[in-house]
Amino acid sequence: MNHVVTVADTPGFADSAGRDFTVAIQDYIMDVSDRVGIDAFLLVFQLKSQQVMSILKAFAELMKDMEPNNWWDHVILVFTRVDYTTEPQKLIQTKRYITQTLREEIKTTFGLETPPPAVFVSSKVHQCPLLFGKECDCVEVKFYQNERMRILKETIAKCGEGGRWRATNKKKPEPTEAAEDEQREQQPPVPVHSYPYSSPHPPQPPAHNNN
Repeated sequence: MNHVVTVADTPGFADSAGRDFTVAIQDYIMDVSDRVGIDAFLLVFQLKSQQVMSILKAFAELMKDMEPNNWWDHVILVFTRVDYTTEPQKLIQTKRYITQTLREEIKTTFGLETPPPAVFVSSKVHQCPLLFGKECDCVEVKFYQNERMRILKETIAKCGEGGRWRATNKKKPEPTEAAEDEQREQQPPVPVHSYPYSSPHPPQPPAHNNN
């Protein structure tokens, strides 16, 4: 049975230039979840990225006002540049660190019952070694890349087994005293000659002497 997957990108998340697109991305997530629902949030990293925890903290901050708060059950860690090699032992140590040590750190840091799954994919455009006078390995590489994508699709489908995540509400943060003071400062002053509607006896205009 084929599983239809709708992919929606979130440009601007954790922007490298430091620009804040939080509200726009929150509204985007609300819109997508309302229209089609969300099977999974794919947080994509390069295999040797040192920013996994900082990105996860930024995403948790982004989602903290979203309800229901079970969105962690739909998070998948996707690591790219895990390309086909005839010496896979070179990748084993890094993959073991991610699947064991890093996932356990994520579980502890965010107080999760189960850490999000990690999936490894190949993002390299393959060039046939025949072009360089070596033996062709196109069949092996194609099988490897397809297998990586199959695992990713199965992981996404598994996240959606309990139903797609649909935002029911976006909690409004409690206003701080500083925010309330700023709002009061932004209110325009009452004009000198205007009178509140609540005044029962507004001033009478002066009488004119026609003599």
